[in-house]
Amino acid sequence: MQLAECLYATAFMTFMIGVALCYSDRASTRSVLVMTAGILIDFSATAGLWLGIDALRLGVEGRNWAINVGSVLGFTVWLSFLATLAIWLTGRRR
Repeated sequence: MQLAECLYATAFMTFMIGVALCYSDRASTRSVLVMTAGILIDFSATAGLWLGIDALRLGVEGRNWAINVGSVLGFTVWLSFLATLAIWLTGRRR
């Protein structure tokens, strides 16, 4: 397993633990912080690829539809998390 795969798997597991905590703790700050950690790990791994860090390369050459769809879905996840975080912060201020 390559470093990028380990980071993405860790990010997914961390995020899902945060989601589970969110359901059981009624969206406590702790659960949101765990989800944020997962998103930051995911973003860091992807940003490392963009910056050309060779250790994070997945060994895939060229572009294909699966990579393009994965990129769009990843960006969508980041945007939806930011929107959810903004709504959560707005609700906490009331």
